[in-house]
Amino acid sequence: MLKQSKILIVVLLVANLLVGGLYWYLDRDISTHTEKAVLAAGDLDFEVKKEEKLKSTDHIIKDTVEDRAELDTLFVSDDDVVGFIREIEILGQVAGVSVIVKTVAVIDDESKFAETLSLRLENEGSWANSMHFLSLVEALPYFIFIDRYNINKGGSGEWTSGFDLNVLKKKRKNLDIRP
Repeated sequence: MLKQSKILIVVLLVANLLVGGLYWYLDRDISTHTEKAVLAAGDLDFEVKKEEKLKSTDHIIKDTVEDRAELDTLFVSDDDVVGFIREIEILGQVAGVSVIVKTVAVIDDESKFAETLSLRLENEGSWANSMHFLSLVEALPYFIFIDRYNINKGGSGEWTSGFDLNVLKKKRKNLDIRP
């Protein structure tokens, strides 16, 4: 009987070791799979959020097409500087004043997209016509800044005024054709 008890104890000890080993193996296997599942869930969550942001960005781009097109009209285009100056001269004719463009300069504002077109204008006409011309220039659909406005009455009863007109102009796109 003692011998059977010893065998039973040895068998139970071996069974306990096998069960313990199996438990340890399954625990490690489950832990590894759990870690992989957590990483995959995190990656999936990241991809879902990325996709949502992309859809949101696409939605914003589609929703702002008209606004961006309208924004472009607030800048003098690079190829329309002469047309803009002609528009100023026509406004002078409409207002009943003679307009002289004294200087034209382009000032680089260190912006990627815009620079300043600076004009020094002088006009001659009646007080009312000079003020009308100024209001027409201010009403142009561009980003316009008027600096150093002065007006003087000449000997002939006409008023002479001058001012600096600064308007934002789209920068010419640099076409890099180097190989």
